[in-house]
Amino acid sequence: MSNPLASVIIPAYNAEEFIAEALDSVFTQIYRPVEVIVVDDGSTDNTAEIIKIYQGSKTSNTDETIGFIRTYETNENEIDLIYLYQQNDGPSKARNTGIKAAKGEYIVFLDADDLLMPTTIEKQMLYITSNKDIPMVFGDASGFDSERKIISSVFKKNGYPECDEKGKVSNAFEKLLESNFILTGTVLLKKECLEKRGYFDESRRYGEDYDLWLRISMLHGIGCIPEILMLRRFHSHNLSKEQENFYKSKISLLEEIKKKYSSIIRKKGTDIDHYILLSIKKLSYFYYFKKQYRSAFKTFAQYIFYLYKAKLLPESK
Repeated sequence: MSNPLASVIIPAYNAEEFIAEALDSVFTQIYRPVEVIVVDDGSTDNTAEIIKIYQGSKTSNTDETIGFIRTYETNENEIDLIYLYQQNDGPSKARNTGIKAAKGEYIVFLDADDLLMPTTIEKQMLYITSNKDIPMVFGDASGFDSERKIISSVFKKNGYPECDEKGKVSNAFEKLLESNFILTGTVLLKKECLEKRGYFDESRRYGEDYDLWLRISMLHGIGCIPEILMLRRFHSHNLSKEQENFYKSKISLLEEIKKKYSSIIRKKGTDIDHYILLSIKKLSYFYYFKKQYRSAFKTFAQYIFYLYKAKLLPESK
């Protein structure tokens, strides 16, 4: 019996500096995917030219690029490299384009500036084929900076999610309501699950992956591999602004989830109002500690209003 087919989806926007290393990390996989699909999201740099070089090259005998990945040969069991172009419309649209074009039964996600470990897909496929009732699995990740210095793993920093003996996350939906502990580049899932539960929400600029994990975890189990599956590249961008955008996006997302899936949430016995209020409170604290007192007061007022709207304020005697 042949191995199940896996497709790797890489959205890329002006990724000329890093896309080669990302592709190398796919071509070095022990469990070889059937294809890697790069979806160019309207790049204006040399991303397309680099992909063409890879499409025309059958072998590589270069030294280790970064110390994490091996040299590779693509003659045996060759992996198809597919390049798709679209007008700039964000990573959600790019990932969806790749998913729809994929011929693999399983989908692996990778950002153009990150790296898979050589055994990533092998470990993901071993888990998912040994647990037929679980359509999605993720794992740990470590970061590395511009000097190639490894940064502590996500699980060591934030804690390992509680799992059962099969590695299935306990109460995954409620755990995800509290925080998004799943990095997209560590995920493998069944394409069939995406076709049933929906793709990435293309209207979202922040938290589109979080939205998808919540929708899947409402109705399915999620598996976890407590090992490093991905190396995440850290850039010198505005982490403070990113954190603010995440909290704001999370609040609107949870309110939308509550509205759309109220019957499912009731059956699960989940108090989603608790998690919405917790997120509003965290955003208020964020503004306060940043000395953005006007925004902190406005967000706290939102917190009080939501308490009133959800009828959680104590009644006056």
